Amino acid sequence: MSATVDGAGWCANAVRRATYIPSNGYIQVGASDSTDQSVTDIVFMLKTGGRPGTYTVDDRAAELSALVTRKVGAAGLQSTWAVNYPMNVQGILSGGTGTVTITAISATGASGTFSLSAVPLTPGGGTTGTKAVTNGAFNVTF
Repeated sequence: MSATVDGAGWCANAVRRATYIPSNGYIQVGASDSTDQSVTDIVFMLKTGGRPGTYTVDDRAAELSALVTRKVGAAGLQSTWAVNYPMNVQGILSGGTGTVTITAISATGASGTFSLSAVPLTPGGGTTGTKAVTNGAFNVTF
């Protein structure tokens, strides 16, 4: 999995999640990069109906959501940005925009592209600004 995050290249060195549920076409993909003092995670999830296609936040049936998390330093100070992510038990969503294009999907894997414009998950909680994720690409095995 790779992308451009806020204008800088990002390449995962570990796939953390690669899940597919054929009965409803649900897919979840997540990966991390890790250096000596920081970790960036990108995770997205959506319902594809088991078909290739382009899915956006506006496509309510797809239920597209995403998280971008950045942990820095030995203390693990964490900031989280979200796209269409439930913020509380009432189901209020975080906002943000995103697109995931599934170019291939099967019972054993999926590939495609993605872009996200994520907003702070907990406004006022120390995470600020928008996290821009562009040129995203993934090729995972389930």
